[in-house]
Amino acid sequence: MSFVPDFYEWLCEEVDRFWIDNIQGKKEPAATSVQDVLLKFNRHTDGKIIEVNDEIFEAYNSLKEVKKELAVMDEKKAALEEKIKMGFGDAEAISYGGQTIATWKA
Repeated sequence: MSFVPDFYEWLCEEVDRFWIDNIQGKKEPAATSVQDVLLKFNRHTDGKIIEVNDEIFEAYNSLKEVKKELAVMDEKKAALEEKIKMGFGDAEAISYGGQTIATWKA
């Protein structure tokens, strides 16, 4: 592994910034992942409500839509699996055009 001066310089700057801001300045680093949030807030605060920004509200609405779509897809998947299983009868495999396309053991 060879020494990369630019990387070393960047690394030193980041360490200095962290030391000054977070250690000496006693400023906690911002959470960058859900795991960070869970480590900091392992319990909720009863009755506390936070007003979110537009970005989080849009993510919430998108998630609701995705969950609806997943529910529809799960229903379709179950119906298709049922239809295919009905085609097995007492066989362990089904084929189409001489090619085995699925196996199933009850």
